[in-house]
Amino acid sequence: MKSFSSSSFANDHAEILDLALAAVSKHPQALFTDFQWFLYEARDTVFFTAFSKTTFDKQTLGNLVADMVALAPQLSHGFVGARPGQPFPQHLLDAITHVEDVDSFDGYPDKWLGKSEDIFAKDDLPLFRVQAAVRRGGPDAEGRASIIQVRSSHALLEGSDSALLTRSASAGHGVMSDKSNKVGLGARIKGTLRGWGMTFLYVTLANLLAPPEKPWGFKTLALKRHRLRLLANKLGVRQRSLMFALVTHALNGEGAEKHMSKKVIGAAYT
Repeated sequence: MKSFSSSSFANDHAEILDLALAAVSKHPQALFTDFQWFLYEARDTVFFTAFSKTTFDKQTLGNLVADMVALAPQLSHGFVGARPGQPFPQHLLDAITHVEDVDSFDGYPDKWLGKSEDIFAKDDLPLFRVQAAVRRGGPDAEGRASIIQVRSSHALLEGSDSALLTRSASAGHGVMSDKSNKVGLGARIKGTLRGWGMTFLYVTLANLLAPPEKPWGFKTLALKRHRLRLLANKLGVRQRSLMFALVTHALNGEGAEKHMSKKVIGAAYT
C-alpha cells in the first residue's frame, strides 16, 4: 500500500508551485492525500540509519538535507510557513539538524531510537530530522567516519525511499494531479460509502479488541547484505520480502512462547 498519490507534492512548474503555496498557506497539510493525513494524525514515524565514510559538520549536514529535499520535494511542506518545492532557509536547516562527536559507534543506532515525538512538537518546523554522530580521530577500522539517522513522519517518507535517497535517486512521489482525470460520480459514491463502512468497522473493532498499553522498546540487528542476497536467491524470493519476513519472525518472539501465533503470522506494512 503506497502512502502517496500523484497529488502529494508540487513539482518545479512555477504555476503549480504558486497553487501549492496558496493551498498550504490556508492549511499546512493541504497537499496531503487522505492516507498521508491518516499517517500524520496517527503520529506514525519512520527512520533510516546508515554509516558513512564522510565526516560531517553542521554545514555539510545542512547541505545533505538540502539535497534530500531536492530529491524528495514532499519534505518541503506539511508545516506552518512551508514553501513547497523551495529550498529551506538556514534557520530551518539549523533547527532540524544535529551533529555530535563520539569516541566510538558502540551502541549506535540503538542510542537514537525512540518514538520521535519531537518531530511533531513544533508546527512551524519540517516533519523530519537529520542527525549525525562523527567519530573523533577519523574513521574506524571499518572505514566508518560517521553515522547518520533520518527520522520522518511516515506521511512524507516510506521504507523504499531510504534506498533511493542513498543512491541520490529521486524519491519524489509524483506531481499534482490532472484535474481533468476525474472519477465518475457513481464510483465516488460507492467509494465514499465503502470508506465510511470500513471506518466504522475498524473503529469498532479497535475499541473492542485493542490490547492494553504495555512498555515497549527497540533492538537492532545487523545483517550482512551479501548474506541476505545469497539467502534470498536460494529461497527464490526478493530481498525485500525476506527482510520483511525476518522482521515479522523476530516480532513473533523466540522459543516456545510466541507473541502472535505458532502457525501463521499476520502482519501488514505500508
